[in-house]
This record gives sequence, structure tokens and C-alpha cells, in this order.
Amino acid sequence: MNFENLENIHKVEVSPFLFTRIKQRISNDNTGMISSLQIKVISLSLIAILCLNLATFINYSKSDNSLESYANLMHLTSDNTIYK
Repeated sequence: MNFENLENIHKVEVSPFLFTRIKQRISNDNTGMISSLQIKVISLSLIAILCLNLATFINYSKSDNSLESYANLMHLTSDNTIYK
């Protein structure tokens, strides 16, 4: 092995203010913040979806969900007269 090249390596000096600059950049980074406008838009969207789901549920529970109603919608007979 050639150790002569290793003797020419010198220790690298770091700027004394490097750590403070890194901390400053981290504190200035606002990419994780959500604005109040985004919060309002998201909450209004969720409320609208909830209202639509609630209206659908109420209309579904009020309607006649019997077998006869489904048969009438598909223009089928709801009784078993064809088997007699």
C-alpha cells in the first residue's frame, strides 16, 4: 500500500457559522404550514360532502325499499303467478 498519499490529507475546516445558517434555513422553511384559506376550503368541502350523504340517506330511508318496488321499477311481476 502507498501511505505517502495519506500523509498529504489535511483536516477540512468548517465555517464557524455553518450550523447557525442551517438552523436559520430550517426555521424559515414554511412548506409544512397550511394557510387559513386552505383550512376553510377543506372544511367547507367536508361539510358539503356530509350534507350530501345525509340527504341521500334521508331520501333512501323515506323511499319504499320493498321487493315489489324493485320489481315494479324493472317492469317485472312481483307475485309468483307464473308458477301456478
